[in-house]
Amino acid sequence: SAAAGAGGEAAEGEEKSKDNEAEEPMEFDRPEESEAGDKKAGAFNWRFWQWGRGGKEADKDGPGGEATAAGGPQKRKVGGSSSKAKGTVVRREPVAMSRLGQAIGYGDKVLSQAQQAEQQYRKTDESVVEAENKRNDFETYVFELRDRVSSGGGLLGEFASPEERAALGKEVEEAENWSYEHPEEEAAVYDDRLKTLKKTEKECANRKATLETVDEKVKALKASIKKYKATANSKIYEYIAKEKLDAITAECDSNTEWLGELEKRQKALEKWEAPVFSVAELTVRNSTLTSNSTKILSEPRPKPPAEAAKDGKDGDKKTGKKDDKAEDGSDAAGKDPGTSEGKPNGGK
Repeated sequence: SAAAGAGGEAAEGEEKSKDNEAEEPMEFDRPEESEAGDKKAGAFNWRFWQWGRGGKEADKDGPGGEATAAGGPQKRKVGGSSSKAKGTVVRREPVAMSRLGQAIGYGDKVLSQAQQAEQQYRKTDESVVEAENKRNDFETYVFELRDRVSSGGGLLGEFASPEERAALGKEVEEAENWSYEHPEEEAAVYDDRLKTLKKTEKECANRKATLETVDEKVKALKASIKKYKATANSKIYEYIAKEKLDAITAECDSNTEWLGELEKRQKALEKWEAPVFSVAELTVRNSTLTSNSTKILSEPRPKPPAEAAKDGKDGDKKTGKKDDKAEDGSDAAGKDPGTSEGKPNGGK
């Protein structure tokens, strides 16, 4: 019995040693590191050996080394291959999803309101940009006009009176101060003030244009006077009655005298004053002189006596032929009354 007990203890010791060998890894001498800190080539990787050992154990029970039940929670080992290590539980549960009755997106009413709001925002942005542009135009004109007024030259210096230039200078100063105090006005306000400020310069531009037009009309009338007076005194038109030619000359002299008187008065005026000439009156006088002179000078020249006599003979011949034709017609009309042609109403 003692031998049997000893044999049993020996068998149990061998089993324990085998279990210890299965559980505890074999020890290997770890390679020494070189002075540079690099491991020798072909050194044993301890961590890789532990990972391989854990993989073999995991094959017994399933992935991760834990038993998996169908539909149950799954565990994953964290931090080592020991069976005593704790794991995290991962639960997979179905999520119930349902579709709402309302379609995705805006409704018709909400969409219409959003579109109206967008249009209103666009109009607001456009009005802001327009007001900014008008303000820039107003300020730019104010600065430019201030320089022109202070220089005393150009259009304002020539066609604006001293009183007008002084008043315009005050307007420019007030407009500049107003622009600093009102930087966020509407576009219409800046536009109205700009138009008001431009009135004086527009008036000066109109005065300049009027004087230039008057000068052109005066030159045109003088040219017509010179032309028709020289034509009336030319020998080419000696066949026209002297009274008619004298009428052209008298009209030319009358216009010349009228122009001379008004030109003297115009020289005494300043350029910003109203001219004594009228553009309409200058136009009428020129057109009247042209019409009367052309009517007289267009009279045809009389033919020479020889041509006149020849024309008289030709006229007599034509008259004789007409008389013969008239006689033949009377003979035809006075045929025998017994014939149907001589009866009235076709012989009925």
